[in-house]
Amino acid sequence: MNNKIALYLPTLNGGGAEHFMVRLANGLASKGYNIDLILASAVGPNLERVSAQVNIIDLRAGRVLLSLPKLATYIRKTKPLAIISTQNHASIVAILAGLVSKSNCKIFIRQATILNVTDKKTMRSRFLKWLFLFLAKKADLVITTSEKMKNEFLEESNINNKKVIVIPNPVSINQISELSKKEVAHPWFLSKDLPIIIAVGRLEKVKGFDNLISAFASLRENYSANVRLVILGEGKLRQNLEILAKELNVDAHIWMPGFVGNIYPYLARADVLALTSHHEGFPNVILEAMACGTNITAFNCPGGVSEILEEGKWGALIEPGNINKLSETIYSVINSTDKPNVRERAKNYSPEVVLESYSKVLP
Repeated sequence: MNNKIALYLPTLNGGGAEHFMVRLANGLASKGYNIDLILASAVGPNLERVSAQVNIIDLRAGRVLLSLPKLATYIRKTKPLAIISTQNHASIVAILAGLVSKSNCKIFIRQATILNVTDKKTMRSRFLKWLFLFLAKKADLVITTSEKMKNEFLEESNINNKKVIVIPNPVSINQISELSKKEVAHPWFLSKDLPIIIAVGRLEKVKGFDNLISAFASLRENYSANVRLVILGEGKLRQNLEILAKELNVDAHIWMPGFVGNIYPYLARADVLALTSHHEGFPNVILEAMACGTNITAFNCPGGVSEILEEGKWGALIEPGNINKLSETIYSVINSTDKPNVRERAKNYSPEVVLESYSKVLP
């Protein structure tokens, strides 16, 4: 019996989309599906997280667009029942490959980012958005990660609403609990009297870490707070952020170790997770922090943040860009004795529930 399902994405770099696709591949393989994880280039730190039950196929294309002929050949020869893609440029290639191959393979595209971002208004980005939405009509199913994203996609694409569904990302409390028990050698995490603010993500403009560092500086100055900031992630803006920290005289109180494979020991030992993104599709790190029992302070940016936090029930929501309010709220959260049981909220996103949702829509 043919039960082959393919998952396609550019690489396995250290982002949330890559992390999710590895978890999905591993989960579907554990349920008995024959899973091929197809990569335009098989590089990135998430490669080591792929289960031995999953077949990794490296198209060795370098760039996503160049993988189109090889992906079409794969579909035509291997005949998977369905291919699931994520990230817009990869989904464009997946849809085109499906059309070129003239196969019966179902094309599912996972739309995990906000379409109407404010920091990309170039001619190229407008064209790619138009092309993506045009081709999305050829897909068999569009999977968004929140109701807000589903509604936005329907408004932008005019696609049949029966072809757009919501399946959130999963979080495994048991697995995260075990991983969070690993030791953390950094001295800041060994002191029970030193509050730690933590943030996780690529060091890129969209994550708004410049606002976080500014709020952190304000927190230390205005509240005489002896706190520390840890930012886990790597990216092009490292030098800019380091310069900003020095200018604000807080560089000695910030630690940026780069990409960390197991973030959970750090999350579990932090006092608050701060999310300062300009937009987020479905911020996995919020659920991961909740699974660790860590409280949340987040900008109420476009995307799934407010949906996860239920409009502030499970964490503090702040007007995006309001640095003073961010500083004030982080201080309040650190010192509050009345905190929500965030682990209870995380239970609503168990891997079993999410995998069952994917299983129901697969051929």
